[in-house]
Amino acid sequence: MTVGFKSKPEMFKKEALGLKCNNLRKMKSIFLKKQGESPKNKVLDFLITNSELDYSLKEIANYSGAGYSTIKILIKKLVKGKWIIPTRKISKVILYKLNTENPEVKIFIEFYWKVISWKHPKMGYETIGGTKCRGD
Repeated sequence: MTVGFKSKPEMFKKEALGLKCNNLRKMKSIFLKKQGESPKNKVLDFLITNSELDYSLKEIANYSGAGYSTIKILIKKLVKGKWIIPTRKISKVILYKLNTENPEVKIFIEFYWKVISWKHPKMGYETIGGTKCRGD
């Protein structure tokens, strides 16, 4: 009998779901499909959908799917433009968060959600997350 941590329930294991880490990163959001997969779009897509927490450069690069060296350059531009703000520093690591107080960012967030959920003019249905549902 071994003592230690219990394993995750079977339903949460990647193998049970048929997923691999690489497949999770390859999944594209509707926003990226419609607006293009530029590094800036990838970062903003990630930060908008995960705006509750702050993230390090390494986490932003890993979760957004953009390269780390590209993120280092891009973050400097986004901080200068006040699109993201450094929130805290842990040792040498600086954590960043989307600046939701910036008026430009507010407008971009509205645009982001309109791109994802829009009413089709001819068909009369809305697309929400890739599914079709009848509009009123």
